[in-house]
Amino acid sequence: MQNFPPDQKQDAHILTAEVNEDELPQDGKQIISIEQTRLGLFVELDLSWMDHPFLLRSFLIKTPEQLQVLNNLGLEEIIYDPSRSVKTPLPRKKDQPVEGGDQNTPVLDEMWKEKHCRIECMKAYRQKMRQCDKQFEQSVGFMKKAMLGFRAHPKTALDAIKQMVDGMLATLLDTPDMALYLVNAKRSRGIAEYAHFVNVTVLSMMLGKALDLDEHEMRLLGIGALFHDLGKLKIPEKVLRKKEPLNNAEESFLQMHPLYGVKIARESGVFPAEVMLIIAQHHEALDGSGYPKGLKAKNIHKLTQIIMVADAYDLYCNQADADRSLSPYEAISLMFAKEKSKYNEDILKIFISALGVYPPGTAVELSGDQVGVVISINAGELLKPNILLYDENIPKDKAIVVDLCEDDELQIIKSLRPSTLPEEVFDYLDLGRNISHYFACATEG
Repeated sequence: MQNFPPDQKQDAHILTAEVNEDELPQDGKQIISIEQTRLGLFVELDLSWMDHPFLLRSFLIKTPEQLQVLNNLGLEEIIYDPSRSVKTPLPRKKDQPVEGGDQNTPVLDEMWKEKHCRIECMKAYRQKMRQCDKQFEQSVGFMKKAMLGFRAHPKTALDAIKQMVDGMLATLLDTPDMALYLVNAKRSRGIAEYAHFVNVTVLSMMLGKALDLDEHEMRLLGIGALFHDLGKLKIPEKVLRKKEPLNNAEESFLQMHPLYGVKIARESGVFPAEVMLIIAQHHEALDGSGYPKGLKAKNIHKLTQIIMVADAYDLYCNQADADRSLSPYEAISLMFAKEKSKYNEDILKIFISALGVYPPGTAVELSGDQVGVVISINAGELLKPNILLYDENIPKDKAIVVDLCEDDELQIIKSLRPSTLPEEVFDYLDLGRNISHYFACATEG
């Protein structure tokens, strides 16, 4: 960000001169005359997004070109934020020359051209997100059908799942520039567990690719991830979907599901040995604190160590009781800061690189009093993900998507608990849904 020297000639009274206190916006912002604008002011436009060529409604005036365009929008007044400005307004004089020169039509045309280009990019991005939603829903439906038919026809179900994994694997291997996208698919009643299977599989296979597993290992990883909770077929739904904390008896019953899964898998006679180990070990921990056998690192299969990380993350983000769910940022922070001993450290670090410091689904506060939700990350720029912004003046289906790598004006200030946001922001950003992911090409073309 460009730095401006403090203006020694400006008097403090200029900030409030000729401004009616009843007209003052909240949070210390002020209304000033348009001829008082200058470089170094942080301003906010009281215009519809399509009525101005700037990408955002609030921004720091950094260039003469921005100032030229601003002064030719036909505005008489503008909102000014002293707390985010590095200069004070010019004196309010009708004959005050506008800093930045006369109207520059080529500059205005170029800004509109750039904005329309960004609009087209956002349309393409939203289309990609819709494709991810559709693929996720199809995968969940496919998984549900296979699991419900598994007991009667295990080989048929496994063959169908193998085809599903092969499709995912082909996508991963054929597309080098791959990223995880936030899925907006709505979950109908009775499919949460199947969504969990797909989530864990998507996250695990992304990890497997990052770890350079070969095709055979990737295939085993995918099958193991989709069937890791096979034993939950023997757990009553009232336990699986209970929103209140489980009592001791229910918790003990639930912790038997890895053993139940191994029994079901063994009786089916269709699973490779590595998948059987994943089913048996996915709730173990490298420090011996897991279940059902309290195994330690050397006794836990390497593919299981990948799935353990993905499984724990998804369980933290998608509790039966949504109020107990952690935000993606909270989940990743907890796993790295307080539970590091449970997981393979190398795998956990790669997992954070794949998801970012602010994983998809994280609500964030940004500079300029903006609020948004992370929808995908930029590899190599973990602090600069892609953000869907809240703007009450823009329809939800046309919401702005900003790539922080391409926008110097915006920076993430902190993550937010969705429950702390106003209802209209919560609904606009779809923060009430479960956190799910699917992969797609990270760039266009």
